[in-house]
Amino acid sequence: MNTNMNNMNNTTTNPCGCQPIVCPERVCVVHCTHRYNQPVIIPVRTHVVNHFVPCYTYEIVRSTSEENVCCNNNQQGLR
Repeated sequence: MNTNMNNMNNTTTNPCGCQPIVCPERVCVVHCTHRYNQPVIIPVRTHVVNHFVPCYTYEIVRSTSEENVCCNNNQQGLR
């Protein structure tokens, strides 16, 4: 190590007799983050909408009719 750097107050090692230059103070900022629990309430409401859609079912309704027809040639005009 250089003796000039070892002892700044020793002017015998500095042949020019210069005083040290003192720069303005530099400030280094350290940001620390600390976590803590903060409750957040989120209200949720459920709304149910019921949709009724017709589903067609087909039912066959049967009916019967009956008719009597006389096929005798002699009685064609009679009813």
